[in-house]
Amino acid sequence: MNRENADNYILFFNVPLIEMYKLLFNTVKKIIPKISETEIIALKSGGTSIDRHIFEGKMDYKKLFSPIQKISLSKKTDDDIVSLLKLTGEANIYPSKHIHTTMKEVGKRGFLSLIIDEKYGGNRMPIELQSQLLSKISSYNPSLGVAAMVPNSLGPAELLQHYGTEAQKSYFLPKLSTGEFIPCFGLTGPNNGSDAVGEIDEGVVENINGELKIKITLNKRYITLAPVSNLIGIAFKLKDPKKLLGKNGITLALVENTEHGLLLETYHNPNNAGFPNGTIKGTITINPEQVIGGKEKVGEGWKMLMECLAVGRGVSLPATANGSSKFITQTIKHYINARKQFNIKIVIWKPSERNL
Repeated sequence: MNRENADNYILFFNVPLIEMYKLLFNTVKKIIPKISETEIIALKSGGTSIDRHIFEGKMDYKKLFSPIQKISLSKKTDDDIVSLLKLTGEANIYPSKHIHTTMKEVGKRGFLSLIIDEKYGGNRMPIELQSQLLSKISSYNPSLGVAAMVPNSLGPAELLQHYGTEAQKSYFLPKLSTGEFIPCFGLTGPNNGSDAVGEIDEGVVENINGELKIKITLNKRYITLAPVSNLIGIAFKLKDPKKLLGKNGITLALVENTEHGLLLETYHNPNNAGFPNGTIKGTITINPEQVIGGKEKVGEGWKMLMECLAVGRGVSLPATANGSSKFITQTIKHYINARKQFNIKIVIWKPSERNL
């Protein structure tokens, strides 16, 4: 073998590299599971950031390491947080006969509308301020932190702003901003998690008295805020066997808790965490106009979910975890000041040292 084509051969096997690559690719292809339709949609959703530059090999390090401008909560917002925490205290907010009063207080201060635009009465904040606010609430009362987090992450508000019709935005968003509507979002069920790949609830398009309707059988569980919610977002797999709408697939819709057949009767208590969490059950019949985004968005629910999950997973959940970590740190600090082992303090925390 001469030097000219040495790079194209594997000396040991004396086989062209391209053939080895094909063999390896086909072998791996037979082993790994086939990418599902929902996985393909997930991979195509969203945009690109640093990952694009890495694969292009054109990293702009000046932009990557540019200083982040620090911003802080206003004094009014900070005072509102303190007054809310004094009012609610440290105890779990649920189950409690005061839960609706608590949620109204959270809404009155604008803490349920951190992702809603001002034109709809919202209190939209930059991501960093959202994180600071939710962290502070969670550090004092974790159950209240979760209750405040959910409306500001995946749920009707985020989906409505991105995909809702103007009529849906004008009706729902102002009421979500004030807390008149307490939202929840039903995706998880006995046979599926947040991936919606399992046996998710199904809806069927029917012609009832000359009108198109969607009949849905619901069996959701572990839905945060469900026991106190009066605006429920639901995800289901739509079937249209008679091609009345002409579309199938995972679909998202909004229903109010006055919907006939909707049951919000039981609640869970995961790890005694003390926030509202429960089931959504029943068989309901809705209009296609109740689909988020209207008829045009029928069957596009999985793509919509993939593009809206980032708020909860990238901002709200880390913020509540950050708040809980700060609470734990403070607790440990005071404990080690009081704890003695063999009549010797574990550590002495000097008053002059910086408080965490």
